[in-house]
Amino acid sequence: MQKFWLTLLMLTLATAGMQAQSAGDSDAPVIGTLGVVGTAHLDTQWRWTIRNTIEEFIPATMRENFKLFDLYHEYVFSFEGAFRYQLMKEYYPEDYERLKAYIKEGRWRVCGSWVDAVDVNMPSFEALVRHSLYGNGFHRREFGKSSRDIFLPDCFGFGYALPSIAAHCGLKSFSTQKLSWGSSVGVPFDIGLWEGVDGSSILAALRPEEYVGKIRSDLSHDTLWARRIKEQGDSTGLYAAYRYFGTGDTGGAPDSLSVDWLRKSIHGDGPIAVKSIGADNLVELVAAAPKAQLKRYNGELLMTRHGVGCYTSQAAMKRWNRRNELLADAAERASVAAHLFGGLEYPTEALRDNWTRFLWHQFHDDLTGTSIPEAYEYSWADELLCLNRSSSYLNSAVTALAAQLDTRADGRALVLYNPLALDRPDVVEIAVDSTQPLPLVVKVLGPDKKEVLSQVVGEPAGGQQRLLLAAAVPSAGFAAYDVRPSKAMVVPMGNLKVSPRSLENWRYRVQVNDAGDVASIFDKVNNRELLAAPIRWELLHDKPRQWPAWEIQYEDVIQPPQAYVGGQPQFRVLEHGPVRVALEITRTHNNSIFKTIIRLADGAAGERIDFVNEVDWYERETLLKAAFQLTTPNDSATYDLGLGTITRGVNTPQKYEVPAHQWADLTARTGDYGVAIMNDCKYGWDHPSDSTLRLTLIHTPGVFESWAWVGDESTQDLGHHRFTYSITGHSGDWRQGNVPWLAAQLNQSLTAFWTQP
Repeated sequence: MQKFWLTLLMLTLATAGMQAQSAGDSDAPVIGTLGVVGTAHLDTQWRWTIRNTIEEFIPATMRENFKLFDLYHEYVFSFEGAFRYQLMKEYYPEDYERLKAYIKEGRWRVCGSWVDAVDVNMPSFEALVRHSLYGNGFHRREFGKSSRDIFLPDCFGFGYALPSIAAHCGLKSFSTQKLSWGSSVGVPFDIGLWEGVDGSSILAALRPEEYVGKIRSDLSHDTLWARRIKEQGDSTGLYAAYRYFGTGDTGGAPDSLSVDWLRKSIHGDGPIAVKSIGADNLVELVAAAPKAQLKRYNGELLMTRHGVGCYTSQAAMKRWNRRNELLADAAERASVAAHLFGGLEYPTEALRDNWTRFLWHQFHDDLTGTSIPEAYEYSWADELLCLNRSSSYLNSAVTALAAQLDTRADGRALVLYNPLALDRPDVVEIAVDSTQPLPLVVKVLGPDKKEVLSQVVGEPAGGQQRLLLAAAVPSAGFAAYDVRPSKAMVVPMGNLKVSPRSLENWRYRVQVNDAGDVASIFDKVNNRELLAAPIRWELLHDKPRQWPAWEIQYEDVIQPPQAYVGGQPQFRVLEHGPVRVALEITRTHNNSIFKTIIRLADGAAGERIDFVNEVDWYERETLLKAAFQLTTPNDSATYDLGLGTITRGVNTPQKYEVPAHQWADLTARTGDYGVAIMNDCKYGWDHPSDSTLRLTLIHTPGVFESWAWVGDESTQDLGHHRFTYSITGHSGDWRQGNVPWLAAQLNQSLTAFWTQP
């Protein structure tokens, strides 16, 4: 009995001794490190507007955290989005000066690197790079600091190009908690390396728990985190974990009880070394284990369901966003040329401010189409303002350059601008002021003083007259043309033909059936039919069980359409050549009107068939898709990511609505021929069978009564829509078919400017 009590006493003393040791003591049995990131997620616009953010959420975020800094010396807070800091500076200068002191001390961490916490599936490669350029540029100018991470706690899936974009911008890490909402590939690891489309990789923390999480115990003793640290360490050699806590979605600060427990945890006596860190200190967390062999994941991290409706919701935002990305880029290229050769002062600040003004609207509840209607009054105003500004900068640049060009003309002088980096023969469409109408026949001379094909379209009334030219403009360059009256039209070469049921050029013969659907596209050069069935617009049931604007259900996508756009079509030949032919088809369904103009050009511009669509849409609980059944079946389709491409298979319950930028391609398994679908403002696609690609056009979801708090989404996108998609066939794969260049030409047309001879 005496031996038993002696043994028990020794065990008790040993246990007490272990518990008395601090985790910070070098002799403590520490199993690993838990880095804790305090944050306050702020939706710049969501169920409120930017005005609420400025008046309520921005000051609360600063002032509530200032209180915590005064109480808890150990507390570190991370907050992303240079745009929010710009708002602080503009509206709350006194608080902003106090903020700068905390940033200098390293207690308030600027993180995320970008202009705002944006969606990453729809913004272009150019736009995402500029987020880093302007976001961290602002941080360096204002605070002498920059962040090294992409911090997106709340975002709707993450594309394959994102690690590559981050690496090219010098960023080192990425974190999100959103994959817990339903990743299409699961969660590959807690902390590891995510590899992008070009092989570049970035550190990633993919399971940091909710950003609204609270701390209610001593984390140094937390058995859940101890187990995760051990699992991470045993498998990779990195005995560490990364965790969020805080509040959202209206900014503010973590609750003081959580911060108090964080302080206790940092000084705790458990086996976990707890540290309060900045979001981008993931780099140091990993660097502490230089011999670690982290797990790697190569591929995209899309959501299965949540967010897939965002590729289509609020169509106007998608259209204006892409137009802004392209026009701002075109204006900047022209401004460089005008500065170098035309003596124009380069508008550095104006261009940066203009980009920033629409970049912040790429926020993940803004561009994605999940904010309230009142928010889009601000968004649309900014998008249109930026388009006007870019047009102004472009006009100023071309005006300066025109003085350096030989614009001598016997008629009206015209300067054409090509923003793309390829020599470009293409059709340019020019609006003609009806106060100075053109004659019905003109003669147009190119830079070499030789006549080019031209075509006057429309009567000189109501400002509707247009001029078409078969032009050629050098890479990222300019060309001068002379537009003169003429008594005789240029004799066409006979390649173009049009009737109420068909169009034809040197490359394609297009047949339209009685229902108004394109039933056949025959490639005359390659002797191939592109379509296995008519192109049809499908009307699908669309009533997600939750998150209506955000989601599209697999159960709805796999069902046959409720109906097709059909009715009694009206056919009208609009253009007769010699530059282009066009056929207009108008159809109705219920109260909606669908007008499609099919265009086919001569020359090099005839490589693609354009479908210019105007839709007056009044369908409820309905998803509209354009279905292309092709003669090039393949389980794998290729999708444009802006930076690189990705191949995806036929729809599965895990991946059935996917994003792409300007094009998608279905090349036959044999690899000898393929068909590409291009578009000018759509992002949602699916591949329901090996021979079918579908482009999602409009998403107006039904809303269940239990989701009445987002009831406004049941009427989203009712009204007028304008969008274009195009089709091209090609020998070999999409590379041999020059599909990216054809899509770029569709998206960035040649621009024309009347000038003085």
